[in-house]
Amino acid sequence: MEIIIAIVLIGVLVGFAVPNYSKMMRKNQERTAITQLNTIYAAAQLYNDAAGNYLGSGGAQGAAWINTNLDLNVIDRNMAITYTSGGASTFTATAVLDSGATVTIDQDTLSTTNPCCGAAGTCLIVPDC
Repeated sequence: MEIIIAIVLIGVLVGFAVPNYSKMMRKNQERTAITQLNTIYAAAQLYNDAAGNYLGSGGAQGAAWINTNLDLNVIDRNMAITYTSGGASTFTATAVLDSGATVTIDQDTLSTTNPCCGAAGTCLIVPDC
C-alpha cells in the first residue's frame, strides 16, 4: 500500500513539474531570441551610422550571412533567425522559435513593442506586435 501511495505522490509531483518546466524553457528561448535580435539591431544601427544605409540582404538571410556581413556571432540554436533589408532605410530581423512563435525587431527605436511577437498570444514574455 505504501508503494502505491509513493507512486501516486510522484505522479502528482511530475504532473506539476513538467508544465512548469516547459513554460520555463519557452520563456528562456524568448529571452535568448530577444538577446540575439538586440545584437543584430545594434550591429545594423552601427552599419547604418557608418554607411548611411542598412546593409542590403537581397531577401531573407540566415545566421551565417548575418554573422559574416554584420561581423557577429549570432547563435540560432532552437530557432531560425533571419535578416531582411527592405531597402536603404529599413530592416527586419526575425526569430522563429521552436514553439512556433515569431519574435521580430526592426529599425525603429527599441521600445516596449520593438521587439515584438508576431502572432497575438503566442509569446509568454514578448509583447504582441
